[in-house]
Formats: sequence, C-alpha cells, structure tokens
Amino acid sequence: MKKERHVLIRFDLKARQITNSINGFSWRMPIQADIMDKLVYQLIIMYELEKESIEYMIADGGKIKTYNFNLLGEEWIQTPMGQFTTLKLKRHRQDSKRQTTLQCTKELRFLPIKG
Repeated sequence: MKKERHVLIRFDLKARQITNSINGFSWRMPIQADIMDKLVYQLIIMYELEKESIEYMIADGGKIKTYNFNLLGEEWIQTPMGQFTTLKLKRHRQDSKRQTTLQCTKELRFLPIKG
C-alpha cells in the first residue's frame, strides 16, 4: 500500500561520498566508518544473530541513522512455504514509538522472512 519509489544509493569509496537518489531527487553525504545501506544490513544480520543486541549505521534519506535490534527469542511461524523456526528481532527507535519486528528463519540461514 506504500507509494512506489525508485531508490539508488551509490558508495564512492575513492571520493569517500555516498550519493542517495529517490525518485530523481539526489543528495550527498560523506562516508563514515561501518556505514551500509538498508539492504546490506539485512544480509549482515543473518550472520550476527548470535548476539543479544545488534547496532548498525545506515545511510537512509540523506541522513545517517542508527538501527538498534534486540533479540526477542525463537518463534515458529507458518508461511505458504511451510513452517519455520525463526529468531525474532525488534528494532527500537530512540526518537519514536515506532517499532519494527523481523523474523529470520534458521532453516534458510537466517533469511528475514517476516517483517
């Protein structure tokens, strides 16, 4: 139900700059240590789920945001592909009451299958 958006994030390591474009509007920001985009953190989280809390620096909308996740435990879920054991994570935001929950399946190397 969200509006369609076309997003491009380019990391220019030589120039030490990130260019972020959304629907033709672009802006730039400097690259910081440990910065990543919104898709890469979902892959990295698959390898770090052994930790009880995880924190990432994310380039998003012309800003650097900190994503903090807490491990809530295991949960079984039923999907059209079958039943899976998941690790449930909650992302909490310091400046908002909004929360995001991810469920990453053990059977598929912690691929996020429900958010």
